Amino acid sequence: MNNTTNIMIVGVGGQGTLLASRILGGAVINAGYDVKVSEVHGMSQRGGSVVTYVKYGEKVFSPIIDKGEADVILAFETLEAYRALPWLKPDGVIIVNNQQINPMPVITGAQEYPKDILQKLGEKVKVTPLDALSLAKQAGSIKAVNVVLIGVMATTTDIKNGLCINFNNDIYTIVEFLHVKPGKGAAFVRTKMRNVKTGRMLENTFPSGAKIDIVRVERRPYTYLYKEGDMHVFMHTETYEQIYIPENIINAPQFLKDGQYVEVTVEADTETPLTCELPPFIETVVTYTEPGFAGNTATNAMKDATVEPGVQVRVPLFIKEGERIKVDTRTCEYAERLK
Repeated sequence: MNNTTNIMIVGVGGQGTLLASRILGGAVINAGYDVKVSEVHGMSQRGGSVVTYVKYGEKVFSPIIDKGEADVILAFETLEAYRALPWLKPDGVIIVNNQQINPMPVITGAQEYPKDILQKLGEKVKVTPLDALSLAKQAGSIKAVNVVLIGVMATTTDIKNGLCINFNNDIYTIVEFLHVKPGKGAAFVRTKMRNVKTGRMLENTFPSGAKIDIVRVERRPYTYLYKEGDMHVFMHTETYEQIYIPENIINAPQFLKDGQYVEVTVEADTETPLTCELPPFIETVVTYTEPGFAGNTATNAMKDATVEPGVQVRVPLFIKEGERIKVDTRTCEYAERLK
C-alpha cells in the first residue's frame, strides 16, 4: 500500500492560496519526498473558489484528493472551509482563517452569508481557528496571510531529523521518524527524540496532523573565560559577546580551562542557552602521575593521573608527567598519547 499525506488548500481568488501550495510543495521536496500539486481555479477574479492539492509521500502517482482523504484542510476563508468539509478524513483537522469574504450570491443580495460556520465546523471535526489577517497586518503586510496559515500548520508533516520541538515542557531533537499509514485506523508518526538538556532518549508516537511546537535553535561557537559564582563565562568567537552559563548544562565542566572551545545551543527566540558542549575529545597535559612499576607486564594495566586543569583520569602505565594525551570528555577516559 502506498502511503501519502494529503493537504487541501481552499480559499477565494486573490488570497494567496496558489502561492501557499507552491511554498508547501517546495518545502516537502526539500525534505526528500515525492510531491504532486494540483490547482483548481474557479471564477477567482470575481471572488470564486480556488482549491489546490498538495500530496506527498515516498511515491505519489496522482495529485487528486478524493472526498474523505484529506489529512489537513488549510482554509483561507470560513465558508470555503465548510464547502471543503466532505474531503476531510474523520481524524483530520481543519485550520481556518476566520475572515469572511462574501461570494457573488451574497453580494447581489440573492442569499445571506451563513451564520455560525466555525461553531458548526467544531461540532463535526477538529478545528483550529485563527485571525490570520490581523496576524499578517502585525507582521507588516496583509499579503502574508498565506505565510501565517502555513506557519500555524506546523504539524507532524514538518517532522524531520534534527528538528527541535517543545514536548512536555522540554526541548527535544528528532533523531529518527517514520510516517505510518496502516491499512485500517488513523495514520501516525513514530519518532525517537533526544532531550536537548539531558541527552535522554524518548520514543513517542504522534497522530498524523497533530500540532507540534517547533523551537528555533542555533549552535554558536564560544571560548571559555572564567568562573563567576555558580556561572561560567564564555565569549563568542566572532562577535566577542559574553554569555553566562550555569554549570548544570555543560557536558564536561571539569575540563574547562582558559580558551577552551565549546559549542552552545541557544533557543534563538529567547536567547536562552540550552546546552554547552566541549568537543568529544580534548588534548591535555599530564601534570602528575606515579612512575610505572618496573616489570609490571599486566595487560591493560592502568594508573591514576592528574591532567589539566586538575582532573583525575586513568592512564596506561607508560604515561609520564609532562606528556600530552587525548581524553574523551564524554566518559573522562584516556584515549591516546600524543606526539
